[in-house]
Amino acid sequence: MKQASLAATLLIGTTLSGCGSDNAKAERPDDPDCDDYEYDNDEGVWYCDDANSTHSGFFYWGGSYFASRALMHSAMRTKGYTPKSKEVKSYNAKTKGFGTGSSSGFFGG
Repeated sequence: MKQASLAATLLIGTTLSGCGSDNAKAERPDDPDCDDYEYDNDEGVWYCDDANSTHSGFFYWGGSYFASRALMHSAMRTKGYTPKSKEVKSYNAKTKGFGTGSSSGFFGG
């Protein structure tokens, strides 16, 4: 029984390290289309920096490519992972405009 829990612990540790944990770099993607990957320390993910690649400018996380940080962060949250970077903030549509309770003066407000 101890072997099973040890194997589960090792599996969890390996999985987490592949998701950009603080302990180790995520595994570099094995993609022949991109010849130049850069590691983004702020995010804990890889970034394709090859101008000739179809993935140029894309972030790589969890086995997928993302065209923007916002898309990557959305996928991370869906999987229960908290992005390292706080650079992309959620947009609150109720801060301005119709239905916010703000007074524009048009209807006597």
